[in-house]
Amino acid sequence: MFSKKDTTRKLGTWPDPVTADIAAGTLKASGIDCEVRNTLLWSAAGELPPDICAPEIWLTDARDMARARAILKEIAENAEAPAWVCPNCGETIEAQFGQCWKCASVKPAKP
Repeated sequence: MFSKKDTTRKLGTWPDPVTADIAAGTLKASGIDCEVRNTLLWSAAGELPPDICAPEIWLTDARDMARARAILKEIAENAEAPAWVCPNCGETIEAQFGQCWKCASVKPAKP
């Protein structure tokens, strides 16, 4: 009988289970299989050392590590990006949106 080689790897820790679930959901929607672990210990922070209580995201396949980091980095950069102005109608649009709500013009590419 053979054993399947374990290729799971920890991607990182998150401040709370909600943000970990959002990040994991984003990765899963991008085709990266992962799971959130350590969500129950989060409520014990303060009683236990914080470094062992943080929720963690584990990737099923370690080969997805670079892609997962790139996806989460892009999301973080977009969250911090400034609003953009639609070149067609002049409407100010929040950074996370890629299309103008008023005239449906697509957000211009980054220079």
